[in-house]
Amino acid sequence: METHRTNPENQRDPIALKNLVTKAEGRIGEVLDKRQAEPLVIRLKDLAASIDHEHNTEGLGLFVGAAYERAVRFPYPVPTRVQLDEAFAVRDLIRAHLQSPHYWVLVMSEKPTRLFLATRDHADEITRFGFPMTHTGPGGEAPLPGGFGVNTSAVRDAHRREFVRRVLKGLSEANAMEALPVLVSGTQDFMADLDVVSPKIEDLLATIAGSYDHLSAHDVGRLAWPVAEQAFVTHRSLALKEVAAAVGAGKCASGLPQVYAAVREGRGHLLVVEEGYIEPGFIDPDTGDLALRSLPEPDVQDDVVDLVIHEAVERGGRVVFVPPDSLAMHQRIALVLRY
Repeated sequence: METHRTNPENQRDPIALKNLVTKAEGRIGEVLDKRQAEPLVIRLKDLAASIDHEHNTEGLGLFVGAAYERAVRFPYPVPTRVQLDEAFAVRDLIRAHLQSPHYWVLVMSEKPTRLFLATRDHADEITRFGFPMTHTGPGGEAPLPGGFGVNTSAVRDAHRREFVRRVLKGLSEANAMEALPVLVSGTQDFMADLDVVSPKIEDLLATIAGSYDHLSAHDVGRLAWPVAEQAFVTHRSLALKEVAAAVGAGKCASGLPQVYAAVREGRGHLLVVEEGYIEPGFIDPDTGDLALRSLPEPDVQDDVVDLVIHEAVERGGRVVFVPPDSLAMHQRIALVLRY
């Protein structure tokens, strides 16, 4: 459901949540017998009662099962709905992860180079993998050699590039722990050395020119996020271009039934879904095929789009959400095929 951060809007959120819980209770009572329904309803009501609406964000989800309950706050509005299915609605959880993305921020400097793990505009400094690193060689903390015939510029550049190699080794170790896109900031000299040492950093998100080694973690997050956010927007645009290229190459599936069949076969490389796309349907128990149906027919699930998203993630596919109407010619969902 959609919630609100501030007064007086968030004063209405408890009433809205109570109404949704009542609606959910009715739906549960329609499909389960009293013995099955009662503990589920109690679990749902207890979870709803535990919500502190003074700390609301833009969205809230309550996920309740026979032996599971969890409340999740979302950093954007989500559709207000009650969904009763055999599996949880995962779309908003995945979207929350994608729209609150994690990324590395590498702040390059001689004294010192620092690494941060960021989520949106929040950054935490990492003190592992050799970070923070200080350039201790000639041209850094140590003086440059003098004397006749010594090319001090060449010596300085060589030792700084060796320092950059150490930094990239530490970044590689961090990425081995958690593979994330990287935003790099640094002075012109450091960025030039980076191009020489490693012309292509894997999963480079963006760069920021300048010296920011003096910033706090809080300020690093505020500096990095506007640039990172724009880069992630570009990422969505690239996903649409990837779909277009796949169409030309004959490696794209469109529409829910065709997409689901390809995902089940393990052929899904990139799943692109329009935000807000919800479609009821059911899985044929004999063939395993997905068919679109209207509620309230028997065995119809509230939203089979969530099922497709879940299957794609389980089978190692990427998922990207794009704005409404971006995939009109693909019936709102498209899959780039591995083969």
